[in-house]
Amino acid sequence: MTDACGGGEQAAAPAPSLDASDPELHYEEEEEEEEEKSEPSDTSSILSDDSVYPCYEPSPGAGGDGHLSLYQCCARNDAKLVWEKLEHGVTRSEATELDINGRNGLMVACYKGFVDIVPLLQKCPYLNVNQQDKDGNTALMMAAQAGHITIVNYLLNYYPMLDVDKRDPRGLTALMKAAVQGRQDCVAALLLAGEHLPGDFPGLFGKG
Repeated sequence: MTDACGGGEQAAAPAPSLDASDPELHYEEEEEEEEEKSEPSDTSSILSDDSVYPCYEPSPGAGGDGHLSLYQCCARNDAKLVWEKLEHGVTRSEATELDINGRNGLMVACYKGFVDIVPLLQKCPYLNVNQQDKDGNTALMMAAQAGHITIVNYLLNYYPMLDVDKRDPRGLTALMKAAVQGRQDCVAALLLAGEHLPGDFPGLFGKG
């Protein structure tokens, strides 16, 4: 593609025989304007949803699960591939792989509500159920504040190492986050699990 600088030099030195009435001159100017419009703006954002949560698709013709990692299978909500990988065995590095947000496969599944993935990962060795992302959120916090009650209940009942009282850098627990978002089912489940809400915490069901 001709860059903007090159196009500008060509336009600045037209042949002496061309004048404003020459139709070919106008055609060249229109082409240069179209090229400039097609160039991305310097102020446009390069960060997209795909850059945060990539859509991992196997390359055409790839056999089996292609080159997908355990995390990638979780992010694609592909329970079959997750089960196959766990059956074949995963290494510590595979189980602890994090994305750019500092989230492992379990955290992404809890954040997005992938109810088929969470039960499978309960049998994954080396997986830290209390892993915190760059914002200090755990898998339980994400599921609770999003209102994914099925996932919250599964975490509470089948992940024995789960820390229900884990706090983020602001001192908020999963129960507090669920209460702020008005997730009544999740709040009830967390209270039954033994988590306590501070007496000075505002509005247990502040949002409907």
